[in-house]
Amino acid sequence: MKWIGNFDASLSDITSVIAGNGLSGGGTTGAVTLNVDASIPEITTLAGLTSIGTDGQNLVLLADYITCNNTTAHTPEFLITNQGNDATGPIISLDTQRTASLPPLAGQDDDVCGTIRFRGYDDGGTPGESTFALMQAQIHDATSGQESGKLSFYVANHDGGAGAGLILTGGSVNDEVDVTVGLGAASVTTLAGTLTMGSTAAMTNAGLLSVANQSGITGLGTINSGTWQGAVIGSEYLDADTAHLSSIQTFTGAKTFNEITSAIFDGDKSVTPGDGAVIHVDAHTATDSNTSGSGTAAKYTHVILRRLD
Repeated sequence: MKWIGNFDASLSDITSVIAGNGLSGGGTTGAVTLNVDASIPEITTLAGLTSIGTDGQNLVLLADYITCNNTTAHTPEFLITNQGNDATGPIISLDTQRTASLPPLAGQDDDVCGTIRFRGYDDGGTPGESTFALMQAQIHDATSGQESGKLSFYVANHDGGAGAGLILTGGSVNDEVDVTVGLGAASVTTLAGTLTMGSTAAMTNAGLLSVANQSGITGLGTINSGTWQGAVIGSEYLDADTAHLSSIQTFTGAKTFNEITSAIFDGDKSVTPGDGAVIHVDAHTATDSNTSGSGTAAKYTHVILRRLD
């Protein structure tokens, strides 16, 4: 045994070594071995420790909180590296278990499997700590054979309270994931690039529809501009106050017509041409109301009148 430190020159031979706290072994003769115990609850600080555990073995820490503090910029950094020559990577697992013993108790819907929080301080006179963002995983459906998860991404939304802006839910059938984006009707969702539905590009980055044929449209609001380039709109799709050129139509109220080359009137009607004069048409005659004669409208050469018997 090598003795380090101050000692008395008259020190006699060591006759025994007794293991203290955290050590085992010792002896009274020959070579003496001291072993560090696997569990040393008395240790509160390990200054200068650079390595713990060995490759291939498990390391178990039992504690309520594990804290790492540092004043150096961009630290502390939690670094996990897989050095195996394969396509796999390291894993961080957050497990929830309703009991410390095995077998565990059954999980239940809405159990939280794990939460990662991002916290900081506000700029108040006495700064208060707030959670500005967090990710939380839950059991959506704990039914055996129908297990479904829920992953929510929260951010502080104006008042410091955390609201979920993105929620992924396992859905009600296999190979389905339901996605909820935004929080509340005032939320703004911005998509950059082309919006693709299935395998089809549906909308451009400018907000224009990429698919020309929209066969499922059943209603439109007011269209203020554009050129109709489709087929002729059938008369049956026009409203009652729209001229139907392919069939007989009755008009009510005052109407103005430009460049009429032929007009058919049925019943007692009055027509005001562009020069301000009036032509009165009844069941028998065409009369210029500006003259005393009747049965002629020769001065209105741009108007052709036909009476149906």
